[in-house]
Amino acid sequence: GSHGTCASNAVGALRMCVILNVMIASAARDSLKHAATGFTRHRCYAPLRMHHGDCVECSTVTVSTFNLLCPAYRRLPGQPDSIREADFPEDYMRRNREILTLPMFEESDVICCQEFWYASPELFNLYVNTLDGRYKMHGLQRPGPGGSQRPDGLFMAIAREWRVLHEADIDFEDAAGRCAQLLHLRRSGADGRGVDEMLVANVHLLFPHNEVSNRIRVRELHKLLSYLEQYRQSLARPPPSIICGDFNGDGDSRVVQFLTRYGWQSAFSSAHGRGREADGKGADGQGADGRGRTADKWISHYTHQQEAKAVDYIWLLNPSQPRLPVADWTD
Repeated sequence: GSHGTCASNAVGALRMCVILNVMIASAARDSLKHAATGFTRHRCYAPLRMHHGDCVECSTVTVSTFNLLCPAYRRLPGQPDSIREADFPEDYMRRNREILTLPMFEESDVICCQEFWYASPELFNLYVNTLDGRYKMHGLQRPGPGGSQRPDGLFMAIAREWRVLHEADIDFEDAAGRCAQLLHLRRSGADGRGVDEMLVANVHLLFPHNEVSNRIRVRELHKLLSYLEQYRQSLARPPPSIICGDFNGDGDSRVVQFLTRYGWQSAFSSAHGRGREADGKGADGQGADGRGRTADKWISHYTHQQEAKAVDYIWLLNPSQPRLPVADWTD
């Protein structure tokens, strides 16, 4: 189903309506730069309707986010803990071919993926060859210790009618090798009237292993918000901003509270007009059960511990909405 909410913003007379269709699916920097297929370096499913002035016509922008579950990390039921999906090429190739048949790869303007497996040339080429006709692809492989690179990273597919005005790779510089990627996008509006413009960030935060990691997660998000604010201040008219990704935290997590403090809105909550239930919590404040069966709650994927969680988000920031400035970080 879908539902819409409207908010004004500071890009001319542009108004942005959020319409959310929820789709639950099971399921190197240098290498990107030099890929011959045009892969340039540089599960929630949310269409955004952008209206120009008082014009009745509107264009629809569809943004999707999806954790692909990197085969190098993915545990398999019934297998020893030392075994990963990467040990079974036929299985992970079949699973990713099925992922690429999902409607979001046909209908989305922007697709933000996490845990994209850069270390596998076969899987890398599968995505490039499948998506190259409709999308320009941007990505960022996660940094590793001592200048090395981890096997996975962030991946963004941008429909070819969009132009990339600015790109930033944001290294959080922590032991987990986490990072974010930001794109400033623009295209001509419906019937050539006006423009559609937005900032889109893709991120995958650290898993909350313990209290120390919870603080690291907030610091990761703070670095992203700080960069976003600095970049917006350099623009005469900042467009709407979107953050997509796997936050590894439900509606009660510190990172979600941190975002809402600075004026960010969950697309799911806004579209469905709900509060805690829309962020993976029921009226009793408890999360979804282990199998995610409660009707008034939602899940977006299973964790590596096989827990059903609501942790994948699309967050929206309206530039005209009053909000607190991002404070300086102090350890």
